[in-house]
Amino acid sequence: MTCRESADLGAYVLGALPPAERSAVERHVADCPHCTQELVLLAPLPGLLRHTPFVELPESAAPLPHPPAVAGMDAGTSTGAGAEARKETAGAVRRRNRRRRVLVAAGAALSAAGVVVAVLFGTGGSGGHSDAVGARPGAITLSRTDPATHVSASMDLTAESWGTSVRLRLAHLPPGVVCRLVVHSREGRSETSGTWASDYGSGATLTIPASTSISPQDIVGLDVVTAQNSVLVTVP
Repeated sequence: MTCRESADLGAYVLGALPPAERSAVERHVADCPHCTQELVLLAPLPGLLRHTPFVELPESAAPLPHPPAVAGMDAGTSTGAGAEARKETAGAVRRRNRRRRVLVAAGAALSAAGVVVAVLFGTGGSGGHSDAVGARPGAITLSRTDPATHVSASMDLTAESWGTSVRLRLAHLPPGVVCRLVVHSREGRSETSGTWASDYGSGATLTIPASTSISPQDIVGLDVVTAQNSVLVTVP
């Protein structure tokens, strides 16, 4: 089963949508189980692409199709309802081509890198989920539980040549929310390292791979934030 709206999810996690369309996607995901799962799978994409070299694809050599003529309007008319209709149609074509270029470039980059994305889900329980894979040697582990939201976060930060890989484990997320991981540097710079959706109930544990170009020694804080900019937990 697929959803026609899922075509926008790749552009959403890569930050390629304007604010109005981004808000529309977030509203849709809140009520669509299929797109929620798709968004979880796409969550690591921004971090992976940040350190995967690729050349932006050029504009298509084929010209964009002309908007269809509006009945009763002269083809050369540039004012009135006909012009507005042509403007709206041309805008839709531009948006569609923009998203196509973003997603094709992303897919080409990941294919070239041989990247396989895996998102692990826990089932909760009294002891929570214990991952079989521990923290990598040399990783810095930071943990905190927010006293107000009760969301728990544990993050393994590993230095890389391009920045930092992050292994994020979350427990007690509220169901049905879209979240993102925001990394803050000493210089006041912030990066969004991943976006995902939660629909697993308050007892579930979620493990998410993410990455940032900020080095571990320059990271001063990491926030798990909802689409409404509400901070669920801050580490450290």
